[in-house]
Amino acid sequence: MRFHVMSIPLSADPETPAGPEYERLVALACAAETHGFDGFWIAEHHFNRYGGIVPLAGVLLAHLAARTHTLRLGTAAAILPLRDPQTTVEEFAMVDALSGGRLELGVGRGFVAPEFAGRGVDMAERGPRFAAGLAAIEAYLSGSGPVGPRLDGDGSGPDLLPRPAQPRVPVWLAVSTSLDSCRHAGTAGHGLMLNPYNRSDDEVDAAIEAYLSAWQAAGHPDGTAPRILANQLMYAATSTAEAERHARPAVDSYLTGVQQSFKPTAGLSLTSHGFDDLYPGKLLVGPPELLREKVLDWQRRGVTDISVMSHFGSPVAAGADESLALFASEVLPHLAAAPEAAAVR
Repeated sequence: MRFHVMSIPLSADPETPAGPEYERLVALACAAETHGFDGFWIAEHHFNRYGGIVPLAGVLLAHLAARTHTLRLGTAAAILPLRDPQTTVEEFAMVDALSGGRLELGVGRGFVAPEFAGRGVDMAERGPRFAAGLAAIEAYLSGSGPVGPRLDGDGSGPDLLPRPAQPRVPVWLAVSTSLDSCRHAGTAGHGLMLNPYNRSDDEVDAAIEAYLSAWQAAGHPDGTAPRILANQLMYAATSTAEAERHARPAVDSYLTGVQQSFKPTAGLSLTSHGFDDLYPGKLLVGPPELLREKVLDWQRRGVTDISVMSHFGSPVAAGADESLALFASEVLPHLAAAPEAAAVR
């Protein structure tokens, strides 16, 4: 198993200065590296409390590249329908070069309607705009398309610099409910990113099955393996009661922020409104021995990577630093050496 820390800052209000929050993100990334996590992931959002202080993920990742040494640096996710494809590949090629080849590029369609309205993009165009952005990434960064020094891959387009440090930048598709997207990720050899807290177990298992079946059918070369990342809200404490006491207000605050930012859209919904909607089954909340069992259950379902959101809500849960340190000392050593590859079904 690989373990990562995920951060989606929830600003107290639009007037809160961003500088101190950026420094907290840097401190969290450095702590993740010190504790032995594999990666640090940030989301990209616009115009609202929910992650809106990171509208350009590549800018923050470039800063984190200068403050860390071994940590993989990921986006969860860059919203391709709101981006120009050429600018996207240039930006993230720079991040990979600056970090010495540590980029994990997660991409998604986006789901927050006000973000699209603010950028003047019709949400009905999400599909084709996402496809255009992903095609550019596959051609220029990921090695799964006709890779070359020109964006379109056939030699007729403009030269783009710099080249990324990695021969193939790992690409991850953030998927909500679309099984077609899961199949595309498996066929193309990308990773699959899931946020299970708002999905039923059957929906999550169907996504994993679609991805692994497509991966197997594609016949990827030896040495490559499917990767599935599950993101979890996490609070570790020495007792169940203590973990619940500290996690409850932070989870409620986080979900309130999500609900305030989200506007209902056809085919998309958020059904979780508070701690009691998720606990205990959909949260990594509790003492280390319980969290180890929950992570092992994810592994049995095919998950290869776990990202934990340890600092969430506004205000962030009391004792979040101690919670992360406890997870690192009492969960990571037991599970980090577990088999990495998902079982292809």
